[in-house]
Amino acid sequence: MTDVPAENELPTGEVRVEPDGAAAIVVLHGEHDLTTAGRVRVALDEAVDGGRPVVLDVSGTSFMDTSVLHALFSASTRLKADGRRLVVQCPAGLAIYRVFEVSGLVAEVAFCETREDALAQAGNRERLT
Repeated sequence: MTDVPAENELPTGEVRVEPDGAAAIVVLHGEHDLTTAGRVRVALDEAVDGGRPVVLDVSGTSFMDTSVLHALFSASTRLKADGRRLVVQCPAGLAIYRVFEVSGLVAEVAFCETREDALAQAGNRERLT
């Protein structure tokens, strides 16, 4: 017998893009490593190419390895070249935040606890320069 996930749970390692009029929102849920890094990279590349602000929601992420961090650094670099900045939605106390600290990504991107704050920060170019 297999466990059936609750109706509101997403499968491990899911990557999705939620269209929003103001920004491209890339949502990572579950564990992300080499097996999902390609999908993360494609989602971020498409978001960056769209020209809108980009929000990365990691509030449902439990693990992220260096292959995924590389995709985040790459997206951040491309956004900076265009005068934009990657904004990460990461609630306080979330264990995944430590990965960002150790990698040095905290100096490269903006962090917000809520989707509302992340969208506000992403759309405010003055605060990002």
